[in-house]
Amino acid sequence: MKLKISIFCLFAIIHFYAFAEIRLENWKNHSSYLQATAVSVDSKYRIWAGTSGGAFMYDREKDEFTTFNNLNGLFAADVSALYCDKESKKIFIGTEEGVLTIVTEDLMWEHFLDIQSAKFPNAKINRFLKHNNLLFIAGGFGLAVFDLEKKVFKESIFRFGDFDKQSNVNDLIIENETIWAASSSGVACANINSTIANPYSWATYSTNQGLNDKEVIALALFNGEIYAGTKKAVFRFSKDTFLLEQKVEDWDEVKKLDEYKNELLITSQYFIKTLFDRTVYSPFAGIIDGSYIEQGRDTFLLANFRNQGVFYYKDELVKQLLPNGPYSNIFGDLSIAANGDLWAATSNSPRGRGFMRLSKGRWTNFFLDSFPELKSNDYYKIYCGIDNSVYASSWGAGFLKISSFGDSLAFENFSKNNSPLSSVASSPDYVITGEITHDKRGTLWVVNYGEVSSGPVLVALSEGKYHSFPNAISPSNRYFIPIAVDLSNTKWLGSDHNAGLLYFNEIENLENKSDDVSGQLTMSNSALPSNIVKCIEVDKSGYVWIGTENGLAVIYTPSTVLNNRTAVVRQNNLLGSIRVNDIMIDALDNKWIASNNGVWVLNSDCSELLHYINKSNSPIIDNNVISLASNPETGQIYFGTNSGLSEVFSISISPLPDFDISCYPQPFDPQFDGELTIDGLSEESQIRILTISGDFVKEITSYSRKAIWDGKDFRGNYVSSGVYVISASSASKGNAGIAKIAVIRK
Repeated sequence: MKLKISIFCLFAIIHFYAFAEIRLENWKNHSSYLQATAVSVDSKYRIWAGTSGGAFMYDREKDEFTTFNNLNGLFAADVSALYCDKESKKIFIGTEEGVLTIVTEDLMWEHFLDIQSAKFPNAKINRFLKHNNLLFIAGGFGLAVFDLEKKVFKESIFRFGDFDKQSNVNDLIIENETIWAASSSGVACANINSTIANPYSWATYSTNQGLNDKEVIALALFNGEIYAGTKKAVFRFSKDTFLLEQKVEDWDEVKKLDEYKNELLITSQYFIKTLFDRTVYSPFAGIIDGSYIEQGRDTFLLANFRNQGVFYYKDELVKQLLPNGPYSNIFGDLSIAANGDLWAATSNSPRGRGFMRLSKGRWTNFFLDSFPELKSNDYYKIYCGIDNSVYASSWGAGFLKISSFGDSLAFENFSKNNSPLSSVASSPDYVITGEITHDKRGTLWVVNYGEVSSGPVLVALSEGKYHSFPNAISPSNRYFIPIAVDLSNTKWLGSDHNAGLLYFNEIENLENKSDDVSGQLTMSNSALPSNIVKCIEVDKSGYVWIGTENGLAVIYTPSTVLNNRTAVVRQNNLLGSIRVNDIMIDALDNKWIASNNGVWVLNSDCSELLHYINKSNSPIIDNNVISLASNPETGQIYFGTNSGLSEVFSISISPLPDFDISCYPQPFDPQFDGELTIDGLSEESQIRILTISGDFVKEITSYSRKAIWDGKDFRGNYVSSGVYVISASSASKGNAGIAKIAVIRK
């Protein structure tokens, strides 16, 4: 199977989907370009880099970056190999999933899915080598040969001699019509004109022929001889054996071999040296994952560093190449501030990368190296509070309050030394905070996660004074992370360790604990689908929605717990037993359910499926969605994954208190413009479209601030040119509004 797509555009492609009442348009994807996997230089001396979040091109003359992801060129964002061929003026890109992309220097894109479709255990593309009109592709599946003229795969080599089948091929070189492959089983070579698909066309060399390790990482041709690099040593091939030339330190690893200024250059994790240890570049910090040497009219070196992007070296000049973007592809939690800024927490240990902010299209990344005020990089929960502050919960360092003062930010840390927060039992200084929220009285509530240990499970801050509350049901059980506050001010906490739901209400007074109400709901005393709770949300009707490891549930009458009655938990059967990673309630009270296999959008009572979103029907960056957020003023929906962030505009926008109707485009041509947007609606709007003489044309119901008219009457026919009246009223608000539009059909 081959999929070919041609695109001539640097701008984001607008995708549009409609399903029931949910409309999604103007998708954007955001990913990190820090983890560079490969670098190369095209014939215009522009620098290209492949990363775990896509690819970017840097024009040195213009000092400009152009980024690419699955919305503007790439088929998939997880780039694992990239090579620019100056002769053909093409760039070859490979991904972790085995997608081959060929792009011209003027940005015409083609994608080939044969390797991905073959369902290899390891479809990752590692390296490209062009020879005449053939492209040799090394990967976890072995070796594939692609005919660049016919644009088809010509051969596949799954075994080299007696090596293991589908050995991982790391590197390739061609010398005197002989192709050499560095693999996880050793080095193999064959005459390029032979039937290389035949395993016995290949001669093989491994530990019995001098190599210290059968895993060979790199190959190079230097002074007419073949050199091979394992992780710990460099060897020279001579008379059917490999001779040791140089070892690297125990704490270092070989990454790449190149010829550079008539010397053999060894790129390792920590140095770039020539053979026999003359250091060319000793990076100031970081781990090197690869390098590229440009030796044309302008000689320079590029090194891709782990989590630092690409560095450009020329003589004494050192420059980091990194387009603006998020610091991490992990979007573990999302929250929207009152000013529309998106805040994102990354993860708890060991992959925490701090937290990030997207404001007016620009990313700011907050992590220890750049913000020493932070006490950790393991921030995994984020909350934009009603006091215009942002709260970041950490795994080990308490929580951080971020306050805005104009264009500047102030940071304040809270842990054991300045609050009632308690640590885990195993480490006296290790304070973990779960989710943070405000209740309707303005009190700040912090979940104090502590596994099995004494201490508060909730800490409240009101009018500058702290109050702490233990788990009254099981005082040593502090396995709780998510929190939500219902309309009766009851706090609902979810357990990540088989303790179900804990609820607590201080009734009227934080000081008086004699009237406090608390209890626990589990699978043993309710219809909770699982005792592992991932998320909790309260909707506009006051219903408490619970996402678990084994499905979705709801409490329709949560206030019953205040009367010492058991709250009735009902499992939602529409989605079955899916793992619910997050729940987001939009401006129209629809429920967006994040799962490991996409996002389900349900109506307000979750009785109807409005939409299902995954990679097969949308440009979403990953099916495994772990966090959600929405901006009710703009309709923007955000999908957080471990592969990046997706953003889309919906029609789920908060209606206005009163009508302020505007319509666009004006004038409106239904067959050319497609749709008319009616904006400025109030709650539960009944919209009647009339001719100027009062004749009925069509009626539309909208619960959003916006509605769409397709320019057709109630019979499904396009209306004639003329002036039309938009008359809207709200039964719930008792108000109305009116506007006129001009329809001009060409």
